[in-house]
Amino acid sequence: MRKELEEFRHKLKSLRPAPFDDVVADLYDLLEPIEKLDQAEEVIPEVFAFMEEHPEVDIGSPGPLVHFVERFYPIYVEQLIVSLERQPTHNTLWMLNRIPNSNLSSEQRERLITVLRSVHSHRKASSIVKDEAAEFLEHQNKNG
Repeated sequence: MRKELEEFRHKLKSLRPAPFDDVVADLYDLLEPIEKLDQAEEVIPEVFAFMEEHPEVDIGSPGPLVHFVERFYPIYVEQLIVSLERQPTHNTLWMLNRIPNSNLSSEQRERLITVLRSVHSHRKASSIVKDEAAEFLEHQNKNG
């Protein structure tokens, strides 16, 4: 099991796609050996790091990495927030926006909306991600 997780980490880190490359099939291949492993959630930080390092790469919508990480709800939420604080991306923002739509306390929901607001003004966020954050904020305010 450890060997498969280490191989995943190494292969994901070694993947060097160019902007706008489609790596969905490659990601399915990388995830297949670890998807059913106990403790697979240990690689979540590497998944977020990959998304941060390659924000313009087509990883699917939502794609295999997002589906993999979301299996570990709510374990991944804090790591998602940290990732968004470092480098907001389309996929991590999309993941964040989905969470307030679930059954949360008002305190939990407000915390996530605050993170969403911070993405809207984040200095490293692309203009596209900032625009998406504004749209998501509008949606969440209507549904709040």
